[in-house]
Amino acid sequence: MKNSVLLLLTLSILPGCNNDENADQQESDTPVIIDKTAPNAPVIDLDDASDTGTADDDNITSDRTPTFTITNYKAVTDADNVSVKWFVDGVEQAGETGATFTTSELPDGTYVVTARFIDVSGNMSESNAIKVVINTTSQNANGSDMATQIFGSWQLIEFYSFSGLATGDEESNWSKVENGYILELKPDGRFFSSEFEECQAGTFTITSDESDDYVTLKYGCEGFVPRHNHNKDYDKDILSYSYVITDSIMELKPVSYTCYEGCNVRLTKIK
Repeated sequence: MKNSVLLLLTLSILPGCNNDENADQQESDTPVIIDKTAPNAPVIDLDDASDTGTADDDNITSDRTPTFTITNYKAVTDADNVSVKWFVDGVEQAGETGATFTTSELPDGTYVVTARFIDVSGNMSESNAIKVVINTTSQNANGSDMATQIFGSWQLIEFYSFSGLATGDEESNWSKVENGYILELKPDGRFFSSEFEECQAGTFTITSDESDDYVTLKYGCEGFVPRHNHNKDYDKDILSYSYVITDSIMELKPVSYTCYEGCNVRLTKIK
């Protein structure tokens, strides 16, 4: 409920200020309401039909024009006269003033969507911020998003080292790893890794070309160089791999640094 202050404004009408020059001074009492209470904040959600990720609430989608809804719109507008504004990455979306909002076509990436209520007195309230990940480029054979499969926690279980002998058995070149490092890839683009003691966090991106999918880890520690044999086309603070996921096993093949013995690794998804 709004807390408003009611003032009584006395308006004096002096002689010569009205149409009757002979009229005595008149007074008129006009009520003025001062309202400084913001409306309840909007609560927004990515529509289920647009949320195509593996979970209904992970805000991951292959829909380039996702739809969002203010779930408490009716409750607030019934109690207060408000208008609505929608924002993507802080930029107001012109003409979008309703309880639902469908974006213009967006390229793959991560976006922050918010909404704002404004009442008749100009008081404003901001919604929760929804970070939505759009990925349409990587799909496996059954049509599900490869990008959504990579999110989660992984543990190193095998590494590849070519002995130089052609045995005809490719699997014989893989060696088991006990208590391998943990790599966690979050939907918001952050990662955590226990591979290096000196630096264990940063951001990552997922890209694709006609033949492969790639994950690139950019470490967030100043001066940290994870591999000194990096290729000149890559920054020193990143590791980039092509990746394939099969039955909860992810195989990584380095592309940002040179390794003549293969150096591929396999990780299993632990959660």
